[in-house]
Amino acid sequence: MLCSGALLAAPAVVRRRQRISQLTYNFNNRIGSGFLEQRDGGLSVFGLSIMKRMEKIGMGVNLSHCGDQTTLDALNAAQRQALFTHATCRALIPGHLRAEGEGRLADRNLAATVSGRPSRQRPR
Repeated sequence: MLCSGALLAAPAVVRRRQRISQLTYNFNNRIGSGFLEQRDGGLSVFGLSIMKRMEKIGMGVNLSHCGDQTTLDALNAAQRQALFTHATCRALIPGHLRAEGEGRLADRNLAATVSGRPSRQRPR
């Protein structure tokens, strides 16, 4: 995950060839809430500014570990493609991307990958 202050030095981030970053990792940070938090406060004002800066410099915004409200806030704010680089739908693995997030992806023509991890999928 990108250090939240690092985007102030965006040229340095680009020079290091970092082209994608997660907004959160499981728990709350200054940007938003991770999916393991009991209370999801959504994308913060600071998080929105970080996301806008990421889009401006051409970085991919990865929502894989974001909580539900943070995910929905980021999808609503996205001006470019948002990414789920390693997530799957809740129908397959509880706790992962919910249907509303999946619908927003389709509505906005945004990108997602589906993680194929048979060892973690529910039996049918």
